Amino acid sequence: MDTYDDSEKSKYQLIAICCLYVSSCVYSDFPFALDTLCYICDECYTKEQIVDMMITFVPRISRSGVYTNSTDNMDGTIFKETNHTKCFRIGEDLVCKQMSHNKNGLPTYDVIVEIMVDRMVSSKNVIRMVGCSIDTESTKLYYKFIPRSLRYYFGSDDHVLLEKIIVQILTGVKDLHDRGIGHRDLKGDNIQVDEEDNVVIIDTGAAGFGKIRSTVPACTVTHRSPDILRAEIEKVDNYEYDPKKLDIWSLGVILAELFLGPDPFGTIRVHTRELNILTMIINNRPRVIEELKRVGVPMYITDSIQSCLSDVPDERPTIDTLLLKIK
Repeated sequence: MDTYDDSEKSKYQLIAICCLYVSSCVYSDFPFALDTLCYICDECYTKEQIVDMMITFVPRISRSGVYTNSTDNMDGTIFKETNHTKCFRIGEDLVCKQMSHNKNGLPTYDVIVEIMVDRMVSSKNVIRMVGCSIDTESTKLYYKFIPRSLRYYFGSDDHVLLEKIIVQILTGVKDLHDRGIGHRDLKGDNIQVDEEDNVVIIDTGAAGFGKIRSTVPACTVTHRSPDILRAEIEKVDNYEYDPKKLDIWSLGVILAELFLGPDPFGTIRVHTRELNILTMIINNRPRVIEELKRVGVPMYITDSIQSCLSDVPDERPTIDTLLLKIK
């Protein structure tokens, strides 16, 4: 369970507002949702202000609970499936991400966060919904289909193209960080590239706001930073970290993968074993930096990757600093 500092209280309240508003659409119980929100907000906002925020966060919802620009009830073939999420290809242009509700019939936290990020961030390098629908069993989010993931480019020797892609990735992350949002699951599979090499960051449901004290592992383990790995190994309760600094570490791994190919630290062979992964990172980091130099990666990019891969979160650069160095 993630918790947030008092300074992030208003953002946490907005998540609750978004969640309860969507839930009220399912059960047509808007008055109950509004009263509950007033209690959650602890008299920080009037009812009129709460309604205004609802309208801002989740626009154009009809009384049936379906966005007016939704493309619901279309068949498609499942191409990706996890515990509670199925992704369908819809024709040539759309993807439907169907996310099951929890045991109480309500949208899960990641659904709410993904909707929230969509409303907060307007960026050509961060995925945008084209529609949404909701029923008593699941929420469906619709996105433009993008043909391939960043993994397609791993190990490319076209360094000019890779630099163009890197700038777009950093720009997308900057647009998230500028709104106080850390993605928390940056990796090749969560960055997509179209036929014209335009980059879009996807899967924002794990995003975090402000500093987080968490008992839930953050980020795919192969892209998780050493400080978080150590906290898991040592079983530190509610370890506090900045999700933006986690993103910077993950970016360091991703940029190394672009030039050297997948898994430059050799961590996939020990997947999910935190102690082994941490050992591989520590032992192989100097070799990764030397290999970047050997294949001719520009020094300003190599130096940027090395600074991203610092053990100490506060020593990692900000996204603005990275863009200044690489752009």
